[in-house]
Amino acid sequence: MSSVDERIHKLISRRSWEKLSVRWLDDIPTINPPGTPPESCVADVPGLPDLGLKIFHQAKLPKGENDVVTAFEELPLLRKLMFHEAVYLLHKARHLLGAAEFHARDGLRTCSLSTGYQSALLSAKAISALLGIYVVEVENRTLVIDVFPGVAKDSAQYVRSAFYFRGHKFDHKATWELFQRVAAVSSVEDSVWPKSAISKLRVVDVKDFSKQRNQLLYNNIAWMGIDLNDFDLSSGFGDILYWGKSNKDINFDRKDISLVLALYVLKLGLALLQDIETVSKKLSNELNILAQCIVKERHPVYAKWLKF
Repeated sequence: MSSVDERIHKLISRRSWEKLSVRWLDDIPTINPPGTPPESCVADVPGLPDLGLKIFHQAKLPKGENDVVTAFEELPLLRKLMFHEAVYLLHKARHLLGAAEFHARDGLRTCSLSTGYQSALLSAKAISALLGIYVVEVENRTLVIDVFPGVAKDSAQYVRSAFYFRGHKFDHKATWELFQRVAAVSSVEDSVWPKSAISKLRVVDVKDFSKQRNQLLYNNIAWMGIDLNDFDLSSGFGDILYWGKSNKDINFDRKDISLVLALYVLKLGLALLQDIETVSKKLSNELNILAQCIVKERHPVYAKWLKF
């Protein structure tokens, strides 16, 4: 029997960013002041805890965690809070990438890898959310939410959300697997996302995403650089050469791949927000705050790549 994650992934169907971005326009919240988080999180949306418990009971555990129970509901505020959280995740990811860049610039390269990985993880969560998929914990059990389930011919057909039961918590590996699945089934225009980057990120071994971070935390004799007792100010660390041209930058044998990955995934997330802004000005204040922070003083390595 396939794992519960594989079965949930199969339920996450193909989707068009062109349709999704139009559907989001009705649910973009007013964020005031810009750059701030929502007052409550998705897990606290009215009706969601009760719905989660109902689904859990239907799963009839411990019959088997491989049972996938699905419910279709439309909960007020769900999409607004989900979108707001996704935007805030990108703010956090940008800040963490900036911190990683300072470490990289100042010769603390191994620290930059750990912080860069955290940035990439938050950006991956944000992208999955903007493409309709979000994960919440209800009483230590997991619901995977798809606010754009099924194949729709028109944006207006996205009315009810799908809720999939998963018996145990999402770890980092499951988060990256979900990101890869969503990226694989989503059609995003070439003008928004470079095909070369997506074609690589969606097929790499999922273990590679967190390889450097795991080595640092769980291998007691591992250190990825030469900066443990001295500063490493050698040239070339974090260099980006091929954005939009090929996927050669995304090489998991690179000693700086966690930093490079953080830039790539953040840029993909910001590109989705920028694309929405081309048809609606509801995100102007958020993008202005982000743009004000994307300066050399905050991003000494990647300011030119992040600038929009």
